[in-house]
Amino acid sequence: MLFVIVYGIADDQRRNRIAGILEDYGDRVQESVFEMILDAAARYASLHARLENALDLTTDSSRLYRLCSACGRWRGLSARIKTNPSP
Repeated sequence: MLFVIVYGIADDQRRNRIAGILEDYGDRVQESVFEMILDAAARYASLHARLENALDLTTDSSRLYRLCSACGRWRGLSARIKTNPSP
């Protein structure tokens, strides 16, 4: 099953720790957005436990969204296009 997790964490050290945890499970697709395949319930439980221990539940914000297989096929690729201003 495809999951998308997004987060907002003000503390740099904690944010880096959360990103490191998420990199163990999936791919970063934006600054604070990861996609991951979590097929086994144990893998989901492991991620949940690690995040719960690392997050400050009074100040941090995170959301985990499960996408069905049909929805997962609709995810697209986008890129930031940089343009050079005319002189």
